[in-house]
Parts: sequence; C-alpha cells; structure tokens
Amino acid sequence: MIIFDFDGTITVGDGPVLAYAEQVAVRLAPGLADGFRAAVTAGLHGRTGLTGSPAAAPVDDYDLVRQVALVHGADSAVLSAAYLASRELLATEHAVISAPVITRSAGTTTAGRDDLASWLRRLSTQAYLVLATNAPATGLDRALAVLGVTDAFDEVRTSVGKPTGMHALADEMLARGPVLSVGDVWHNDLEPVWARGAATALLTRGGVGDVRATYSADTLGGLVPGITAWAAADLEPHHLHQPPPARPVHHLTTATTAKADL
Repeated sequence: MIIFDFDGTITVGDGPVLAYAEQVAVRLAPGLADGFRAAVTAGLHGRTGLTGSPAAAPVDDYDLVRQVALVHGADSAVLSAAYLASRELLATEHAVISAPVITRSAGTTTAGRDDLASWLRRLSTQAYLVLATNAPATGLDRALAVLGVTDAFDEVRTSVGKPTGMHALADEMLARGPVLSVGDVWHNDLEPVWARGAATALLTRGGVGDVRATYSADTLGGLVPGITAWAAADLEPHHLHQPPPARPVHHLTTATTAKADL
C-alpha cells in the first residue's frame, strides 16, 4: 500500500494557498486586508520579522496563512469559510495547480522527463495506491482531472482528519499489507505511519526535513527512485491485497480549515 498526500505532494504551485489567502482577506475587518496580504506575501518569499508575521515557524504555506490571519483578527469561523471557499476554486484559473515533474533515472532505456499520471499508473501495477487528504471532496475531482490522474488511485480518502485520522488509516492499511506513506508534513502525513514501523517518503524544504524518514527529497521526482524500489520489493501484486473498487471511494470525516491541520 502506498498512501499519497495531495496538496504539496502530487500537486505543486502557489495557486491554492493564494486563493485561500485571498478568501481570508475579503473576510477581514476593514483596513486589515492590505496588511494581511503584505505579511502573507513576505512570508511566502521567506521574509520574517515583519509586522503581522507568524510568531512560530509555520509547518507549510497554509499554516503561514492561518497564523498571519489570526494576527489580523480572523477567527476559526473566518478561516473555515475562507478555506472551503478556496476549495471551490481549486484547479480553476483562480487556484491554478500543476503536476510535479517526474524524471526517470539516467542510463535506462526510458530516461528523461516523465509525467505524474504515467508514473502512478505504472506504480499501480505493483502497489495499491491511496490518496489521503484532509481537504474536503470539494473541487478534488476537477483537480485530479487537471492532473490527469482521475483513475490512478485505487482509493481516494477525503477529510481524513490528520494526524489523528492518519493513525486509523495506517492501522487499516497495515492490516492489508506493507505500507509506505508519501507526504510533505511529517507530523501529519508520515509520523503515524513511522510510529508503526512502516516506511515513509518525505518531501523536504531546501533539504530540511525529519531524519527519521525512509526516503527524503525536495521534489516528488527526487522520491521516485525510492518509492519505485519499495513497490518493486513488495512482490505480491496489489490486486491480491485488496480488490480495487469500481471507482474512487470518498470517505468524509471532519473538514479542515487549513492544510497544516492535515
């Protein structure tokens, strides 16, 4: 079983987080929106110590927006409404997404640029693929279509409620067979799986990440060799672990207000 996170893992680009920030901005009290936008822009470009900057290091860009929003008077209701509104825009011109570049190893007959969809479909012949996100189902089908991976996953789990929900998902998947979890937030995506002795693949930032990860790289493409090798080592075909459903299955739990809560 390979469990993939969504935002920041199989999709890249600032579009969704900028849409979230803008939806927060339009809900702030008069006079606060400009300062909020400036602080978010500064944070996204790595500038800290400015007025309205987060007090604690954000775990990802969604958490950056959340922290800056709280400093500028937003409450949980504003954050939740803004996040859900931004997901309505996911994979549109107002929240553009793209697939990460996948590069095949040099020295092979298929070396060079690859695409996410082709790689996932090849991977699915060796492993049972699960997409697990704390985001609601809103906009996700459109996003998967834009990425070209509508039929790439055996299961799609939305509103997982990470990290708590990831513990339950890890137990469920480990009951079926070996598990590898792939994501960009250690605490949410990977630690519950690591705690059970399973494998992890972490997307790092500038080479910085948890040293406990089985594999780590700054890009999904950099993780491909490790993920592919892990899947090849699991000799039992994925269809013997669990028959894939006729179409992706969405399991809804609690919606989130930001990806950092995933």
